[in-house]
Amino acid sequence: MISILCLIINLVEILPFYTPQLFSGHNPDGQKLRVFLSNVEKREDNYASVIALVRAEKPDIAVFLEVGESGAKKLQTLKDILPYSVGKQDTEKKQLKKSN
Repeated sequence: MISILCLIINLVEILPFYTPQLFSGHNPDGQKLRVFLSNVEKREDNYASVIALVRAEKPDIAVFLEVGESGAKKLQTLKDILPYSVGKQDTEKKQLKKSN
């Protein structure tokens, strides 16, 4: 009798890891969050294709990595569909020292 009780106690703790969860974490209304992530390098000039892709996909959130000052200005054209933005420009100039 004690062994059955111990078995039940163990199953209560372990069984949830092996059974499908009832809550899958999605919105009950069926809405999904669409996230767009693009690594556009500062030296590249592929912003036109990135902007066209963002407009076609219509994401809820867009994240752009390695964007230079000129690229940030080009991405401002997306303000009509992505009105909020947060960004940090790397304005620190690196100076090279001449070796004597």
